[in-house]
Amino acid sequence: MYEEGIHIPYMKYYCGGQLNESLQSIIAANVRAPYEVLGDLRAQVVAQEVAIKRLLEMMEEFGLTEIDTLGREIIQRSEKAMRKAIKGIPDGVYENEIFTDGVAEPIKIKCSVSIQGDEFAVDFTGSSSASSKGVNVSLYYTLAYVTYAVKAAIASDIPNNEGSFRPVRIDAPDGCVLNASHPMPTAARHIIGHFAPVCVLGALYHAIPDATIAEGATSIWSMQVYGEDLQGEPFSYVTFSTGGMGACPTKDGLSATGFPSGVRGTPVEIIESNSPLVIYQKELRPDSGGSGKYRGGLGQIIRFGVRTHKPWHFPTMFDCMHYPPRGLAGGSPGAKAEVLVNDQTSLESKRLYTFNPEDIVTLKLPGGGGYGKPKERDPEMVNVDVINGYMSRETAKADY
Repeated sequence: MYEEGIHIPYMKYYCGGQLNESLQSIIAANVRAPYEVLGDLRAQVVAQEVAIKRLLEMMEEFGLTEIDTLGREIIQRSEKAMRKAIKGIPDGVYENEIFTDGVAEPIKIKCSVSIQGDEFAVDFTGSSSASSKGVNVSLYYTLAYVTYAVKAAIASDIPNNEGSFRPVRIDAPDGCVLNASHPMPTAARHIIGHFAPVCVLGALYHAIPDATIAEGATSIWSMQVYGEDLQGEPFSYVTFSTGGMGACPTKDGLSATGFPSGVRGTPVEIIESNSPLVIYQKELRPDSGGSGKYRGGLGQIIRFGVRTHKPWHFPTMFDCMHYPPRGLAGGSPGAKAEVLVNDQTSLESKRLYTFNPEDIVTLKLPGGGGYGKPKERDPEMVNVDVINGYMSRETAKADY
């Protein structure tokens, strides 16, 4: 826990419109990239100020002296609509489990989804115990991502507010990997946490198969590199990339697109202009999408190095290298992930590596699972995939 950084309790960053200079000094002294971190915090403050200004303008426009009455009405309507949507799901208990690469040994995510009338409950009993490494997830994180995925599946048009989540209950045993408590480390919680909603969707498939998607490259691939640049200045740079989404009952999965996170991949131009990294290759990964009536989204291939005269460091924090995203309704799994150095040596999914200045790392991100049986796919869609280079002729012949 304490290797992750200083533990700051809940404190006001601003009070009465005044910046807490002491708190800002503590933050700046305990992060690797103070310029970027403080910039993020200032951006959040400005966003809050803009939101307050716009809210006051709206109240003035409509002659409102308070918004509690309006808020209660929106919340009540949202709750009513959500309960109606839940009632449309057959009552029952639906289960699913997913294995992730974990750290040193696999981590199991297991869930039981119970639908009773207009109540929706998820229980993660049976999931792995918390790890000694920083991949544990707080219950709030688990709750946020699971409720988001549930709402996307059954009631995407209902506003996000307290009312829309009142009928949904999320539980996980205290001390399990999805309900970490202090001082369990949680720095890389996204690696495991993003599997929780996908596990729930897999359980929901048994109740509402037309409203769920196949498994995808769930975790964001956070590419963190640090060392010294050509001028001898220290740098620490983080960029994000994603594999393929799982296919759905009506169309192919999106390529190089994350779910459940909406984080977008960082453009090459931004990476190279803001860091010593050099991107030698960035393209969709052929044959990575799982076969099916609808194909899983493609992962991507990223080859990069660093402009430096000294060794540089690269902590791998990835998943799906041993357990590929699974398909649904007869669809095939997507391709497993792979990480190579100098196109020869395979790296582990979670470990700190130190490389020489000339070393090149290749990331092969996983693809999403397919949906439906491959033999049901329109032959013209297969032909288009081959023409576009999404699929090799050999894979087309073997799978379709």
